[in-house]
Amino acid sequence: MKVLLDGRLNAWWWRRIDELLPLVEGKTPVLVIDEETINDTFFDLLCLEPVQKVLYTPSFSPHPLLTEKAIQMGMGIKCFRPQEINTIEGNHAQLKPCHFLLVAEDAASHERLVFRERNLKIALPPGRVSEALELGINPEDILLICHSPAQLPQMDWGHPLGGLYLCCQTGRFAHALSKAGAHGKAPLLVLSGSRSVCVDPETGTLDISSTHSSLEKTAQALPNHTLWLDPEGAVLTKAIALFVTAREIKHKGTNTYAMVDLDRPCVPYLTSPESLRLVFNLTRPQEAARITPQAAVSDSIPCPHETRPGDLLVITNTWEMALSNTPCKVRLHYLKARRICQVRL
Repeated sequence: MKVLLDGRLNAWWWRRIDELLPLVEGKTPVLVIDEETINDTFFDLLCLEPVQKVLYTPSFSPHPLLTEKAIQMGMGIKCFRPQEINTIEGNHAQLKPCHFLLVAEDAASHERLVFRERNLKIALPPGRVSEALELGINPEDILLICHSPAQLPQMDWGHPLGGLYLCCQTGRFAHALSKAGAHGKAPLLVLSGSRSVCVDPETGTLDISSTHSSLEKTAQALPNHTLWLDPEGAVLTKAIALFVTAREIKHKGTNTYAMVDLDRPCVPYLTSPESLRLVFNLTRPQEAARITPQAAVSDSIPCPHETRPGDLLVITNTWEMALSNTPCKVRLHYLKARRICQVRL
């Protein structure tokens, strides 16, 4: 458990514990967004030399201030509906078409027609490209959505397009792109999703150093392509933590579980197979417990062994619970930064 303890000592919620306790004690459950961590993460992503643009997705944003911050710091904006772009443009007149990417897997024809004259990048599934061209959309503005390298040889490369929107591990695409004869016909590659970045296996949070190394290898393997990065929810993994209070304690073999003050529909979000989460006891600081799908017991979560009823627990990497489309109605607090960002040399 030594690594997990070291992780606690480096965590923002441990550094700012004196500020946090008055905000959360007796008021749980509460999700806290740390602005300092958001600043650092956005800054680090924007400094990744292999990529020319980093995208932020407002529909994944748990707080409107995060979208404002992404725009102010120079990120591109990924939207799923034309209405999203219209709303953002209405509030940010300085934004130009080059700031946006519309991912329109299921958009209707009239929605795609809106962008014919606007020179916005639009990502489409292969079956929708011909229709988009018939509508008069500039082929240089069209990106093909690709979920697997196996799709590439099957794609129609009869005409050059703007690029590819890649939705799985990027390293596997270099050979497939060459085999498909796609070099030069898809100059822009958007690396999308959680697999486009590297995650720390001990904490489940974004690992900037490993991500940079991975992107450098991708850039070297694909020297004729421009790279954009779309990390989606991975940008939030370090910055959001859930504070809960233990109500009941159960013991099963050598493991300890806590029933906490969360509504029952929230518990499955903590045991999602997509994310690794750690549980720390702030009342009795000690080793952490891991939450995995196999570790869950009914409506309880793993917790450190010495946990007692009434103890304050913090659960890391809980950004999904902050999204508006979840059934979890948990109070959200935005912890303002004491500094702008931390520059790493």
